Amino acid sequence: MHFVAMLGLHTPILYFHDAAITSVSAPIAILIVALSLLMLQFIVRTKATIVAPKHSVRERILTMHYVGMAGMQLCKFVYTAIGIISSSVLAVGLRIVAFGVA
Repeated sequence: MHFVAMLGLHTPILYFHDAAITSVSAPIAILIVALSLLMLQFIVRTKATIVAPKHSVRERILTMHYVGMAGMQLCKFVYTAIGIISSSVLAVGLRIVAFGVA
């Protein structure tokens, strides 16, 4: 979904995606979501077996986004520890608000 949306994005600056880095990004999300779904399907459901896949998916989706952004060329991002941590906390907080509104 994200990659198709990025293909449709038209900006006033020219940028490219590094195929190798971008190709690593998608399998991260696909494999971890598949693993989490398998865990939920075939392991006896307890609070721990439900919480573990949820946190695992959250962390891997964040990883997938940052790896995907690293694949953008001519528009280099500057990553700092505080920036990654604050954006991750903000994403989790907004997710909680979104689910609360829904």
